[in-house]
Amino acid sequence: MEVVETRGRQPHGGDHYPGDRPQRGEHRRALRAPARYLVAATAGSSLGDGLALVAFPLLALRYTHDPVLVAGVAVADTLPALFLGLPCGVLVDRWPRRAMAVGAEWARLVVLAGFVALIALGLDRLWSLYVAVLAIAAFEQVYKAAAFAGLPSIVPPRQLGRANSRLWVVDTAGEQFLGQGLGGLALGAGRALPFAADALSFGASAILVGRALPRGAPVRRERSLRAELGEGLRWFGSHRLLRLLAALLGSFAFCQFVAAGILVLYARRSLHVSPAGYGLLMAAAALGSVAGSLASEKVADRLGAVPSTVLGGTLTGLSYLGLAAWHSPGGLVGALMLESLAVPIASVASITLRQRLIPGELLGRVGMVFRVVLYTAMPAGALLGGVLADQLPYRGVFLVAGILQLTLLAALSSRLVPLARADAQVIELEGRAPAKRRHSARRRRAVRDGTRGNDGTRGNDGTRGNDGTRGNDGA
Repeated sequence: MEVVETRGRQPHGGDHYPGDRPQRGEHRRALRAPARYLVAATAGSSLGDGLALVAFPLLALRYTHDPVLVAGVAVADTLPALFLGLPCGVLVDRWPRRAMAVGAEWARLVVLAGFVALIALGLDRLWSLYVAVLAIAAFEQVYKAAAFAGLPSIVPPRQLGRANSRLWVVDTAGEQFLGQGLGGLALGAGRALPFAADALSFGASAILVGRALPRGAPVRRERSLRAELGEGLRWFGSHRLLRLLAALLGSFAFCQFVAAGILVLYARRSLHVSPAGYGLLMAAAALGSVAGSLASEKVADRLGAVPSTVLGGTLTGLSYLGLAAWHSPGGLVGALMLESLAVPIASVASITLRQRLIPGELLGRVGMVFRVVLYTAMPAGALLGGVLADQLPYRGVFLVAGILQLTLLAALSSRLVPLARADAQVIELEGRAPAKRRHSARRRRAVRDGTRGNDGTRGNDGTRGNDGTRGNDGA
């Protein structure tokens, strides 16, 4: 097991929560007001994002039918995370996280308002669509870094899983279910309509996030941004479990975008689905994501964070094989429902584990390392999917994505799962099954060291353990 220095830091990885020694049943209690405001902000913003998520690639098809250029919309959405993720992580560890999150939401409103104006004037082109997507994604990095690092400051440690689960539920219901279901219809009613609605949602989100995250003064640091970034990277590099987890999640993102990058082409060209029908298909598939989000907390409690992540990756790989096997709108919906069921199970478990393992003062930097890994894999996967679509049938691209994901999953999980079982930090954060392993580990140490463990067994030297009973020396 790799030992990581944690002295003087909160073991759950977040900012100290006032009076936050978890009480029995605390993780089952309702979320407190700040967390509810953050959930509400996510719900409103995700609804607008869903409208734009469908509208951007469909609008791109009005400018071009080149698979690579259409897939380039997904690439443009991911590039800012690659170049700005780490600097944003450093900044949210130095500057007030509330101010950065709120400012990012207002900035995204301004960008979309400008794009709506171009559409209204008839000046919109493919390049302007790319610019809008790039700018929105850039400010998203600021918001995501601040929200990820700020959540542990408003939620007790034992409720992080519940909070992340609720955030994922409303994000999915708004973006993938309602938003995507209405996105195609909104674009058909007016090219500017989905983007105007998304702009308004960012304004509502800014107001609610301002009520959710606590006010904070800038942290005065004498070191340079480069030195602080180096500190975060060194801490991440010293934690073998987190390194393997980042590689696993990166492989998931790569394979997901191999398939997702050409999904709209498959639906429109091969299955001959209308724009409105495509949005409705995506909404139907999103029902699986809602179900997976609601189940993610219980699955992680039962299996533990790392096994839940592996389970989600396995189901996702099988969904891509399903896309290759069943050539019909029904097969598309079924496979996407399986994928959308699996993604939150893996994501909520891994996000919560990272928020509890990473020290609070490093959450911005180390948290964004994961985001950079993911967003390095995403455009690479989307580009590969576009290139493969020029050489193979669309179903062949899905087959490649499924086989590749399951192969990488087998290779990485064979190292990650045993390491998680041996890591005392992870065992302490896991659910029922890891608690039993922890109990067994105490007994083994008691026998090895000759001491009495917490279960009351006596060691070979006659001393007793931490149960408060008296040893032979009269202590």
